[in-house]
Amino acid sequence: MNNKKHVGTVIDTAVSNGANVVELIDFAIADADKYYLDALNLAVMNAYEKAKSITDNLGFMVNPIAKHILENSTSAIPYRTSLQKEGALATPIEAGTKQIEASVTVEYIY
Repeated sequence: MNNKKHVGTVIDTAVSNGANVVELIDFAIADADKYYLDALNLAVMNAYEKAKSITDNLGFMVNPIAKHILENSTSAIPYRTSLQKEGALATPIEAGTKQIEASVTVEYIY
């Protein structure tokens, strides 16, 4: 359900009824944990591909084995983009995105 289009109207209604401070509007990501796990798995796969490239370059005939994996946790980072069209009837709400990142530190045995 996309309720973003109603946020400006809600703000305008609150202000017209006496609110004088409106701040910290945040749109959440549905299933953020799923996306974080996807990003985490990609980070682990990326680390393995780098380690494999190193072993190949050194001429080793073995696959690297992860000895230790450390998750470097992060949270979703909001990014602002452009404003909605000027002249909108309700208070414009700036569109944006949230970037989900995952980072790992992996120690390999060759």
